[in-house]
Amino acid sequence: MIATASKSAAASASKWIERIVFVLITAGTWAALHYLAGTFLPRGLDRPLVLATSPVAGLLTAAILVVSGVLTHKLCGGFSVRKPLMILGLSLGLWAAEGGRTGGTVDAWLISRHAEPGPPTGGPYWLLLVDYIYLLAGIGGVVFLTRRR
Repeated sequence: MIATASKSAAASASKWIERIVFVLITAGTWAALHYLAGTFLPRGLDRPLVLATSPVAGLLTAAILVVSGVLTHKLCGGFSVRKPLMILGLSLGLWAAEGGRTGGTVDAWLISRHAEPGPPTGGPYWLLLVDYIYLLAGIGGVVFLTRRR
């Protein structure tokens, strides 16, 4: 009876430690994205988070994602890549949403690229694809490095 209670308490403590590590790594990843990569992005009202505006920010974002994902995989153990991807997704979501309504949206990006009304062009959309390349490099790097075992 006592052994069962102690096993239950140890399992409960282990789960809480896992949760605390999850929150700390998520906060650390968000802070790195905000303070390292974010310093190279243009500032101001209605400035959307578009990595194509600064190649340095895009490369830093990819590097931060890879380092954070591999660190999460090493700290949390296991062979699953699910937890690192959850942390990266949550961190990227927090980073994108931190400006709220004044942080800018894709609509704000498209309006700023088309200052004069007229027929739309594909240029702004092609620049948004650059963002996907940076994010694919970061996420793909995590998946590749964690699956190499």
